[in-house]
Amino acid sequence: MFCVNDEYEADHLVYQVKSSLSKSSGQIIVYGSSVDVYSCIRCIINCGVKGSRIVLARESLGSEEATCLNNPLVCAISSVLK
Repeated sequence: MFCVNDEYEADHLVYQVKSSLSKSSGQIIVYGSSVDVYSCIRCIINCGVKGSRIVLARESLGSEEATCLNNPLVCAISSVLK
């Protein structure tokens, strides 16, 4: 499990993905509710992991709560990841 909150932790994640996670066959779960989630997913894909191995987990939001994760464009991008 990785919690990425700064540049050092992001570098550590990239190292781990390139050195071991890209060579394994299990799924990678990415959790969050901000645009940073999509940056993280893009980084993992750029490190050689197939998108079909990435699972996006996000918390349920109220119907009136607006975030980057409940607008139509982001929903379309999410459907491509499935």
